[in-house]
Amino acid sequence: EPFMPLAERMGSLVQQMVGNNPLDKIEIAYCGGLAGKQTKLLTVTTIIGYLRNIIGSANIINALPVAKQKGIEIAETSNDTAKDYSSIIEVKFTYAGKTRAIRGTVIGGIPRLVGVDAFSFDIPMSGDMMYVRYKDEPGVIGIVGNIIGDAGVNIAQMTVGRSGKCAMMFLTVDSNIPEDVVAKVAEAVGTEDVKFLDLAE
Repeated sequence: EPFMPLAERMGSLVQQMVGNNPLDKIEIAYCGGLAGKQTKLLTVTTIIGYLRNIIGSANIINALPVAKQKGIEIAETSNDTAKDYSSIIEVKFTYAGKTRAIRGTVIGGIPRLVGVDAFSFDIPMSGDMMYVRYKDEPGVIGIVGNIIGDAGVNIAQMTVGRSGKCAMMFLTVDSNIPEDVVAKVAEAVGTEDVKFLDLAE
């Protein structure tokens, strides 16, 4: 039960990362303590989260049939090992010829995002968020913070993961970040991989 909100928010995050591109495949892996459990409901809940912004009325009955009608391949796996955490849900998703992955867990009853692709971090997964993927170099954190602050948006939390010469920053914020501010961040940092996310509380 504590993983239900996490599963739905992970599905919503996948949809917002995919955007208008059709989703080809989604593979949900249950690792650590969740391995071997009856996780079908978590899989359905993830698909509900994915479909909610698309059809608006996804539920436990119609989620899987609707996803299959849209040509989405759904797979479920389990692994006894969960690096650094007792239980992790990993969602791999394929769209536009590429495969990406997100990882989440629950700590103290709070859904937390602990990884995207090769990047690892730990941040609460709820409300308004934004991520920025960029070339790892000095000053980027300050640039992003100043742009968002000048727009009157308060940053609640921030975390950064690094992989090779790249870094990914995730922020939780107290209010919506307008599209023009997101575009300003992308231009200032020199990246196209910037997105504002609206996840359910």
